[in-house]
Amino acid sequence: MKKKIIFGLIAILIIAIFAMRSYKTEHKNIVPISEVLLNSADTAIVKSGTIDDVIAFTGDLSPLNQSVISSEVDAIVKKVLVREGQLVAKGQTLAILDNTDLLQAVSQQQAVLSSARAKFELDKNKLDKQKGLFDQGFISKLAYDELKTNTQSSQEFINQQQASLERAKKQLSDTVIKAPFTGYIYQKNIDDGQLASKNGKLFSIANLDVLQVKAPIPGDYINRIKVGQMASFNVETKSTIFFGKITRINPVAEIGTRSYNIYIDFDNRNAKLKAGQFVKGRITLSTLSNTPIISRDAIRANGDNNYVLILVNNTIVKKAVKVLLTNKLTNMAAISGVKPNDVVLMSTVLSVKAGDHAKIVD
Repeated sequence: MKKKIIFGLIAILIIAIFAMRSYKTEHKNIVPISEVLLNSADTAIVKSGTIDDVIAFTGDLSPLNQSVISSEVDAIVKKVLVREGQLVAKGQTLAILDNTDLLQAVSQQQAVLSSARAKFELDKNKLDKQKGLFDQGFISKLAYDELKTNTQSSQEFINQQQASLERAKKQLSDTVIKAPFTGYIYQKNIDDGQLASKNGKLFSIANLDVLQVKAPIPGDYINRIKVGQMASFNVETKSTIFFGKITRINPVAEIGTRSYNIYIDFDNRNAKLKAGQFVKGRITLSTLSNTPIISRDAIRANGDNNYVLILVNNTIVKKAVKVLLTNKLTNMAAISGVKPNDVVLMSTVLSVKAGDHAKIVD
């Protein structure tokens, strides 16, 4: 009996030893699952919202309507009536030049014109009287034609003297310098007693009701810019956003930069911005609303195909995506193939692949 018990215990022990060996053999190649540890900076959350495709520009505000007022005559400046920075109305007198010599020239020309008219009347009366004699054959055709020629010459001389008188009157009126339009005198180049030379610069005037920004646009964007589009901008001294309209596009590129200048007009009648201020602005080319938006740094590329790595239940999943629109100013992109609240790995996270396990630790 005792022998049977001993043999039974030995058999149980042998079976246990073989069972342990079999368990070790079956599990000796199993390796514990490893996880990639991430922090919040390694991921981005897909959001739903509105995104714009914009192009930025810079430029200076310039008056759309500005002019240099020059002297039309050589004359001494009698009186300057305005100062720099002064607002003047259209037709307002800015300066008065000495007109003594021009008054005399007008008077002399009027006398010459009166004499020419008297001679013409004399020649015309003579021609009228001689016409009857010519019709009756009392004077020759040669004599009559000579009278006609004299009368025509007298008329031409009147026309010449009339034109000379108009020029003299115009020069006389040019001694009163007036504003061509309402605006600010931003430069004054003369003072009382100075000689104003013909074609010499007297004043510079600018109307600030409409200001214009000239902005260079890269060639790869210019075909998307249209006359009539709106542009927003702010100036260096104000946080307020202002809006202008594109009114012109230069179709010829700038040599060297290969950019195209566009012109943006701004209604300044109420805003009172200053000419010469530096502006930074943007033009919205297109807009998408209610679309998935993600940082451009989360998008990966495989040749011409784009994809993202998404964390789903602590497992990395690869999803193909299509970029619908990008905003280079904000570095955001609208994409298809994902949904809001998806957790996307940034492209700076390397050495990971689809199927890896990962966990955010902060």
